Amino acid sequence: MGIAAYYRGNRSISRGICGGCGRCSACYEPPKPTPRPAGWGDKARARADSRAAGLVRYFARDGRTLSIGDLTWMVQEQAKCGKSTAAAAAKAALTA
Repeated sequence: MGIAAYYRGNRSISRGICGGCGRCSACYEPPKPTPRPAGWGDKARARADSRAAGLVRYFARDGRTLSIGDLTWMVQEQAKCGKSTAAAAAKAALTA
């Protein structure tokens, strides 16, 4: 018997013994996540946009160009934001 089958057996046995307490691993259901508020991430997005524009200007002064991947990494490190936010800011800064 494999480990997955062993755990399935244990869970079904536990459910048969448990009376629906809601606390044990057999009958516990995690809480449903609540949706994020409307303004969630606005500060991080503004910070990322500002950093991306500044980095593009800085590298343009020396005549160097950046790839989207490099700019995404720099924005993510400097603005302390997620990868998708940094990628969106990098794409917007390079196309503007």
